[in-house]
Amino acid sequence: MGDCACHTSNPELRWEGSRLAFVFLELTPACNNRCIGCSNVFATQRVSAPLTGDTWIDMIRRLRPYIRWLKLTGGEPTLHPDFEAIVAFLNQEGIPFRLLTNGRWIAPARILDLLVASPALESLLISLHGPDAGSHEAFSGVPGSFAEAVTTIREASDAGLLVATSTVITQYNWNSVTEMWRFAMSLGADHAVFNRYIGSPLPELEATGAETASAIQQVEALIAEGQNLRLGTPVPQCVVPNNTQQCLGGKAFVTVDPWGRVRPCNHAPVVVGDLLSQSAADVLSSSELAEWRAYFTPVCAHCAALLACGGGCRAEWMLRDDKFQDVLFPKVHLYAPA
Repeated sequence: MGDCACHTSNPELRWEGSRLAFVFLELTPACNNRCIGCSNVFATQRVSAPLTGDTWIDMIRRLRPYIRWLKLTGGEPTLHPDFEAIVAFLNQEGIPFRLLTNGRWIAPARILDLLVASPALESLLISLHGPDAGSHEAFSGVPGSFAEAVTTIREASDAGLLVATSTVITQYNWNSVTEMWRFAMSLGADHAVFNRYIGSPLPELEATGAETASAIQQVEALIAEGQNLRLGTPVPQCVVPNNTQQCLGGKAFVTVDPWGRVRPCNHAPVVVGDLLSQSAADVLSSSELAEWRAYFTPVCAHCAALLACGGGCRAEWMLRDDKFQDVLFPKVHLYAPA
């Protein structure tokens, strides 16, 4: 969904520095968008939800001692056939959660009523990849998806829910940061999150280095003015000077995929454990996860900014250069959809 919350600049992560704060739960690979720049490593497998609601609830129970809250994502999480049952369980147990969604709900009124009546829901993060249909749908890949997302943002905000928008910077929107932020605010959003594109090279979509740097500078300028914007993915200082910090994937959070396997973050194409065959304690104390946390690319070894940015996004290094998959992380298992 474009939000990895990798860095420490957001106090809402509620991370103590010694244990997980939250877990991304990718409830289903199914999605009704066809985002050309989808961050899911299983983006080519848009199948039905592999795990039942009962299985997810069991995994949440086992993870509960290690976390403070959850992020529900996918795919499109509301497409899980047991989505309502999972939300009911979180409400019953008082487990705070946030929902990452594209806003294209099959039964909008029903989902909105469910969320309004959910005391455990903290916020919604809704994808909005441009201030108009052309820029948004260049990313989402579905005609009409812009109008549906806009309607959901407005109606959820009007219903009293805390809504943020999530934008992946692309060649179609990099010069529209201020316009997008103003548009999001006009819809009732609480704040806007902007993310660098993290994935394999995608020249038909991704912004150039200079365009990305310009967009980040626009975000930083608005933040300096006191406006409610955030950078959701870490930005190395060599890309452009900025105030993001180190990636916390595998430290403050991990991701559980639709098949119950654990990855360090929602972008990383590696598996560090399996909650269907291992205990949560064994997965979270695994040598594979420790190796992930300890790694930084040798390219950054002597950089004065290393302590600030940690060398950027580990997943990005893997996705951009195949040799990193085998050489830099020899113990972790490469991701292969079930």
